[in-house]
Amino acid sequence: MLKHTTPNKTKIAKKLGVSRQSLYYIPTKDQSDQKDIELIKEIMSKHPAYGHKRIAMELKWGKNKVLRLMRKFNLKPARRRIQRPPIKPGDYRRTQVNDTNIHSLYPFLNQIDETGILWRSDFTYLKINGRFYYQATVIEVANREIVGLAISDRHDAGLICQALKNALAKYPPPLFLHSDQGSEYCSSLHRTLCEKYQIVISMSDKSSPWQNSHQESFYSHFKLEFGDFSRFDNLGELIANIHDQVYYYNHQRIHTALKMPPIAYRNRLLTINKNRQTV
Repeated sequence: MLKHTTPNKTKIAKKLGVSRQSLYYIPTKDQSDQKDIELIKEIMSKHPAYGHKRIAMELKWGKNKVLRLMRKFNLKPARRRIQRPPIKPGDYRRTQVNDTNIHSLYPFLNQIDETGILWRSDFTYLKINGRFYYQATVIEVANREIVGLAISDRHDAGLICQALKNALAKYPPPLFLHSDQGSEYCSSLHRTLCEKYQIVISMSDKSSPWQNSHQESFYSHFKLEFGDFSRFDNLGELIANIHDQVYYYNHQRIHTALKMPPIAYRNRLLTINKNRQTV
């Protein structure tokens, strides 16, 4: 019968090319990572579109630490391609209209630090149980806040004008309102409304969606975070939840460029501008 012998740790360490003490080492990094990843998962459950930068802002950690943990545990934020609204026949081959293009006046649009200079407008479609509804929004560029919202079963001038009216009911008119060259924005109804409030209309060049990038980005994240539009029993529930989602976007969701929610950034801008006036 063979006698069982305990391996000699000195010989084992020598064979492995490591110190004998290292054989007694119990790693604590994995235990710490497991606790940290649970906090990251909790943030991602509340904010599905958060990547490592915004998670780091939320937890007040270094972004490299969060990125390492997400890679280690194979966690990725939800992604979704932008859905564009259907194009009306009248929008095809539309020539450049004689309007201002805000990009020629403000080459550094992302550096606007005062509200009331530039709003952007756009709309998207929501497919619900085989039927289309349309959502129009107006965004304040300075703090990325959704200031106007309207929902309808038709994408016409009335839809985008209602979104603008809702924005004007809360805030003074901006100097400029930017949009694409869709027939809704070229309509006499929309132009008359802007003229009434002395708003200068700005339009993107054709086939240049990046010139309305703030709206493109908003709708991409909005649809991702909202989820399945068909989960509601009626249109009333859908509209109520859309308003809740916009409230979440404005008041709670950290915007990467701002490093805080839009409303918090608006308050920050107001404080800064007030201090400038008193100097």
